[in-house]
Amino acid sequence: MQKQKKGFLLFISSLIPGAGEMYMGFFKQGISIMTLFWAIIAIAGGLNISSLVIFLPVLWFYSFFHVHNLKELPEEEFYAIEDNYILHLDRIFQNNIRLSQKHIKIAAILLIVFGVAVFWNGFRDLLFWILPNSLAIIIQDIMYQIPSVIIGILIIVAGYQLLTGKIKSISPDEKADCKKMCQNIIGSHIVLINSLLITALHK
Repeated sequence: MQKQKKGFLLFISSLIPGAGEMYMGFFKQGISIMTLFWAIIAIAGGLNISSLVIFLPVLWFYSFFHVHNLKELPEEEFYAIEDNYILHLDRIFQNNIRLSQKHIKIAAILLIVFGVAVFWNGFRDLLFWILPNSLAIIIQDIMYQIPSVIIGILIIVAGYQLLTGKIKSISPDEKADCKKMCQNIIGSHIVLINSLLITALHK
């Protein structure tokens, strides 16, 4: 049940993303914020994507000031607020409709990616048991960089698809510039992969 609260306990709970919302009864908001916060940490650490941590302070400050804004609202406005997930996940289950094929595919892809990440990290540790230390270190260094490179390539491919979707409505010169830009970006990543392999092999 939602209840407007103030005081020291609210301040302490507001320091933890999502906890302040839950303390005032907004459990959907709080759970989704807290889950997203720790999921970013897990993904950034597990897949070696350190750039994701830039979202952590944004999410922390959003939660902190959101809690204190709720605290200062007039009572009638406070109790009129609906408790919704921040990413509106509840819409998927609205009206008790079964998950569509699209949602099932997205969930399956996320589970596969998570499973591969867990297997990948476990396999890296096994290298020291089955290979000489010098060779294991080289292979582990290469494997450590691969997830970041793959994620980067996937982002580039997604961006390329968005660009090509708009290319139909632009002029031939602009179309050529877009394709050239995408090719240059992909080429730079190929060079990066080669340099990582060369660096690892010379250690």
